[in-house]
Amino acid sequence: MENPLGFVCNCDHGWSQFHVADHFRFLPCVVPNCSINYSCHNESVISAPPPFPPATNLSLWDPCLYNYCGGGTCVDISAFEHRCDCKDGFHNLLNVTSFPCFNDCSLGADCADLGIILPNSTAGSSPSPSLSDAGNSSSAGTVAPNALLVLMVVSVIPIAMARQR
Repeated sequence: MENPLGFVCNCDHGWSQFHVADHFRFLPCVVPNCSINYSCHNESVISAPPPFPPATNLSLWDPCLYNYCGGGTCVDISAFEHRCDCKDGFHNLLNVTSFPCFNDCSLGADCADLGIILPNSTAGSSPSPSLSDAGNSSSAGTVAPNALLVLMVVSVIPIAMARQR
């Protein structure tokens, strides 16, 4: 099968890419394969997101509609920017205010091996015993996964169609 852009990205160990079956292999390897334990501490259990606001207040330009802040609250800065204000005991991932908030015990050792740590952690520190990955972990992003997939598909379709002409 020919690739739409003429190349594929081969991911290094510990990283993967968004793809469906064998399609979209040209996307960059930006998805870390590391464990996140959402229940390592009572306060770190993240509840379901709040229900959508009433249709009169719904705006597709609200960046908080598409972003996940974990143990924090999303605050919109502009039509395209947001920040995650973390609750006590939580910190922004990689100390970037637009990234989700996690508790210290949330990230597994495999995350630290990839350089993904919280501001008050060190890459060499030993993880909490509760962080062993029993296959129940998941990785989190700052954008709702469905929204990102739709955005990628919509942005790639014109490129693929142009190459077929």
